[in-house]
Amino acid sequence: MPRPSVRPRWTLRRVLAGLSTCALLAAGCSGEPEVTAAVSQPPRDGGTLHVLVESDDFAHIDPQRTHDIAAINVTRLFARTLTTYRPEPGPRGSELMPDLATDLGRPTENNTVWQFTLKRKLTWQDGSDVTCEDVKHGVERSFSTLIDGGISLYPRTYLAGAGDYKGPYVGGNNGEGLESVRCADRRNIEFRLSQPVGDFSYVVALPVFAPVPVARDTREAYDRKPFSNGPYQIVEYGKNADGQLRLTLTRNRRWDPRTDPARQQHLEKIVVRFGQDADQATHDLISDNGDHRHAVALDAKVSPRFAQQVINDPELSARTVTGTTSGVRYLAINTRSTPDLACRQAMTHGLDRRAFRTALGGSPYGDYATSILPPSMKAHRPFDLYGVRDQPDGDLGRARMLMNGEECPDKLTLDYPDTPVNAQASDVIVDSYQRIGIRVVKNPVPPERFFDVVTVPSKQHDLVLTSWAPDFPNGSGTIPALFDGRPIREDSRGNRNFSLVNDKKINRLIDEANGESDLDKQHRLWGALDRLIQEKALVVPIMNDRSLQLLGSKVRGGFLHPAYLGVDLASLGVA
Repeated sequence: MPRPSVRPRWTLRRVLAGLSTCALLAAGCSGEPEVTAAVSQPPRDGGTLHVLVESDDFAHIDPQRTHDIAAINVTRLFARTLTTYRPEPGPRGSELMPDLATDLGRPTENNTVWQFTLKRKLTWQDGSDVTCEDVKHGVERSFSTLIDGGISLYPRTYLAGAGDYKGPYVGGNNGEGLESVRCADRRNIEFRLSQPVGDFSYVVALPVFAPVPVARDTREAYDRKPFSNGPYQIVEYGKNADGQLRLTLTRNRRWDPRTDPARQQHLEKIVVRFGQDADQATHDLISDNGDHRHAVALDAKVSPRFAQQVINDPELSARTVTGTTSGVRYLAINTRSTPDLACRQAMTHGLDRRAFRTALGGSPYGDYATSILPPSMKAHRPFDLYGVRDQPDGDLGRARMLMNGEECPDKLTLDYPDTPVNAQASDVIVDSYQRIGIRVVKNPVPPERFFDVVTVPSKQHDLVLTSWAPDFPNGSGTIPALFDGRPIREDSRGNRNFSLVNDKKINRLIDEANGESDLDKQHRLWGALDRLIQEKALVVPIMNDRSLQLLGSKVRGGFLHPAYLGVDLASLGVA
């Protein structure tokens, strides 16, 4: 899943300010995250949490449309799914647990049919029951051109008969709707898949599979006030008297904690405050005055200029959560504008990763990446085809040799989310490629619009600076979303294949890996695919992210959750 910004999955997440999508989501950690005693203490009941967001707004909070990991962290406060992740740090946080469903699903017919049963006493914020029809409608609306985007790749790819389905708002919804999603009764739902999917339990943890009641579906307007079946509900989403955008949530009194062990309801109110400059937010959290004592920065880490102060000050470090995440920052190369393999390989050799990491704050913010699958994932293979570990500042000699005699482009346009940190990172890309004779023109995009723009293939440019958090902790949560060319639709949102590659061999190997029921064999297949993708130089992996997140002194219950690349909002409270 994509993640927030080259500050900065999907699902994820969400992102590099947008860098997200998309995703959620379930990424693992390499090694145990560090959780300090102060922030991990149990909260009291009541109080207000202030959530600081760097971008001017979320692109979307409609569960069928959301794609960046920060927005997904908020969305799960009111939009539950059939399954979800355990509320724990470390590897346990990448494990599934039932959410709306009674179990993790019951597969039959070689993993092409999956059945789920809803728990009893599940209610919406008005007291009405959550039903199978609500789940079915939520999935169906992701097919509509009115609200496409998000992580709709999965229902579009996996559900049988999805190719000609246009969503519930046209043609009388086919009479019966999408026939591969069936309700036996109000509590039992069945998904019929177009191919075997052994980890479909992870797929239905994505917000695109969240239920939406037909009577409450306001189509595009649902993005501003989704209906809640979680511990909190939206009461306001708009500008206050000072012209500042706020998203305010309060307790959903109809939520039953006995049905939801994954979330807590410690807080009386949560206020999301947008447009919070990363430097200023870090300064205010360090100063720890007023509301900032009860605050957490959601989509921005500790600003690089304050990193050493926070790390070396015992009182400040006691208020941090930190650790390696599964997020990877990378540069996607559009294979339509750079079709020559040698040119793409030269660009992979030519990037100065050392300078890029320095621009983001140095080693506390990540390790050099050599693959698209993170080291925490079992499918990861420790190859380094471009000598990154020995020459992180690039191999210009090798790059120039590869370009010699080739018709490589002399000018490329770079899309990136327009935040201060991303601007610095993009300058490194410009300088790196100038050394090998390629002029890069920067195209900054407002963070809240980034994914709505670049996920439309006809609108993206030659290079895309982004990041990804696996939608679930297997190669199937990354490689199909980023490199399967078959779902590409030129003028529709939702594409994450920024390389715009549609390679028959890659597509065939994706199907082979997805259909393998032996997980050890499946991991090897994904690892081999990752290597093939790097051989073809479709993307330039840059960094595996580390999180350094500072909380106000009164925030409690904080830990680094691997699925959300930061603190789990659903577990937080205040002292």
